[in-house]
Amino acid sequence: MTNESITFLVVDDDRALAQALAAIAVARGFTAVTAGTLAEVDAALSAERFDVALVDLDFGGKSGFDAMRRIKARDADIEIVVMSAGGSLASAIQSYDLSAFAFLRKPLDTQQLFSTVLRALERRRMHLHNRRLVWELQTINEIAEGVAESLDPRDVLMGALQRTVRALSAVGGSIRLRDEITGAFNVRAVIGPPGLLQMWEQDDLRAYRPSEAVIATRAAVILEDVRALVPEDRRTTLPACSALSVPLLAGGEILGTLTLGADVPHRFAVADQRLLTTIAGQISVAIQNARLHESISRGKREWEQTFDAISDPIAVFDVDGRILRGNRALAVHLGCEVTQLRGRD
Repeated sequence: MTNESITFLVVDDDRALAQALAAIAVARGFTAVTAGTLAEVDAALSAERFDVALVDLDFGGKSGFDAMRRIKARDADIEIVVMSAGGSLASAIQSYDLSAFAFLRKPLDTQQLFSTVLRALERRRMHLHNRRLVWELQTINEIAEGVAESLDPRDVLMGALQRTVRALSAVGGSIRLRDEITGAFNVRAVIGPPGLLQMWEQDDLRAYRPSEAVIATRAAVILEDVRALVPEDRRTTLPACSALSVPLLAGGEILGTLTLGADVPHRFAVADQRLLTTIAGQISVAIQNARLHESISRGKREWEQTFDAISDPIAVFDVDGRILRGNRALAVHLGCEVTQLRGRD
């Protein structure tokens, strides 16, 4: 996490001190907001997502603890560093009971303060990272179980796409597969609002279709803000404002593409790209299994048709000499139905 992306809330009714601390935070590359009342705390939490908060326990009497409760109620992942001029043991214990990261005594040593803030942010980063890993594992397992439920290519593609769109909170998505005869990449599964696919056929967006870039490069593509590519009067009508597309690969062969769209810009990050690439690998294996099953089934049907079309009586026997399968000519010869041949000796 870079300092430019860190949002820092300073809660203190000493506005001069709060502004001074905010200025130091800004000088260090943070985005800083101050709040001098509980109402201002609520307003700040409604307007901004914060990574860390510095709360004065002496803020408005006992409202320092009230501010901590409101912060944690709004976002339990916000790290809180508390400060107090009194520094009583009871206050320190109560602040830790409310999940404060650290307790500092006033007057503050700014070097110590921001060293503590950075350690709090590192704990937050690790916590969010571990939570993300658990969620990714659950998502991958869910999709793996889903694609293993069927060998019908249509069920595999639609089931995988539905689970992926839901897991990544996308507005929709599509899967394109390469036709083994023509080589064309055709849409085989799509989920989302009307116009999600058609938007890429518009003149000003055709050249930016993410799946086309993936086909050309065999590499993942993130389109962060589709709105920047169209005239201003069309931006509010776009069904997707950002997109992520990854290749479906089998060895060195590209089978197709998996693309997701979101209704907000800058929705997809590198972590989402890695996850979608893993999911795409599972889908690729499922596609190959489904195609193999389809090929074997087709071969079996063709063999059965050829077997039944032979005019001479013919049968396949097991090791004990019993009929496993006989053709129509054999059934006529024996005076029975084809379905009655199995098991005869």
